Amino acid sequence: PDFDIGALLGQGAFGSVRLLVSRRAAGPEEDQLHQRAEKRPYAVKIIEKTRLLHLADIQKVQREADIMGKVSGARRHPNIVGLHRVLCSRTHLFFVLE
Repeated sequence: PDFDIGALLGQGAFGSVRLLVSRRAAGPEEDQLHQRAEKRPYAVKIIEKTRLLHLADIQKVQREADIMGKVSGARRHPNIVGLHRVLCSRTHLFFVLE
């Protein structure tokens, strides 16, 4: 609720990638995501669950999240997009990316 989904950055087989924009200035009590969003942009990969028709599709998305989580540590290469958080709703998965 504290973020707006912004401009379309890319489109894929299961969904889209959009700019993630903070709605408010981060104060000292805000979590890290709000504080970082004020300093640099984030993207959000939005995956529509209705597009995951087969078990293989679900496994691909799970594998992507697992791999991105493993390579998003402190020693991450600067050319690899970091996975900050994975969220889900009843209809969508959201990968918050740096």
